[in-house]
Amino acid sequence: MLRREGELLRVGRNKSKPSDERRGPGRLLCFLFLLPAVLSACARAPSGASTRTAEIANPLRDFVPCESPLGSPVRGSLLRILADFNNDGREDIALSASRFRGNAGGNWAVYFRKESGGYTPPCWTFFHSGAVRIEPLEEDGANLIAYLHGSATSGALVTYEVSGYTITTKSSRVIYPRGDENGNATDCELYRELFDRPGAVPPVEYCKVEDYLQNENCTWAKGRY
Repeated sequence: MLRREGELLRVGRNKSKPSDERRGPGRLLCFLFLLPAVLSACARAPSGASTRTAEIANPLRDFVPCESPLGSPVRGSLLRILADFNNDGREDIALSASRFRGNAGGNWAVYFRKESGGYTPPCWTFFHSGAVRIEPLEEDGANLIAYLHGSATSGALVTYEVSGYTITTKSSRVIYPRGDENGNATDCELYRELFDRPGAVPPVEYCKVEDYLQNENCTWAKGRY
């Protein structure tokens, strides 16, 4: 849970009647703009995550006992993305859990691979695994572009700057992937170009938490989660 100016905000599925249908998408989109800045917190590890060392040998062993920045424990399925997030030529690993996610997206802990072969402490960020892409820059570093679902027709397009071992929010704006109320298809084309082309979105692998706890070499299934 996040608290802002005395108001209690919750992330995840709301089991009560969605108030945004009555009040329009503005309030929800405002919240989506706040999320990346709050959750892109590098090395501010939540309860149980490693803050004891500057290098981690096994990200999964470090990740499984922890909680998300909002206090959700690791349960359900483990999710991972193997990719070079910061464009340094080394494969990093991003880890999440099904309990960490909602309609807009989920909390991800990115462990950057170091030249020594170990990993950095987790850098937490927020995105949806089905609508995220890595755009390497000409020099070291990359842009991590994510779409955060806000409503059936709109959401926030967020660009994170990945530099070294840090992830910070660079920009965000509202887009209408299904076309806006004026019939403008520009955002629809932008969404397709960013996320619908083959290979645009890094593949996600998943396995059950209980399977991993019984066998660290458990089988990871591939697919969009």
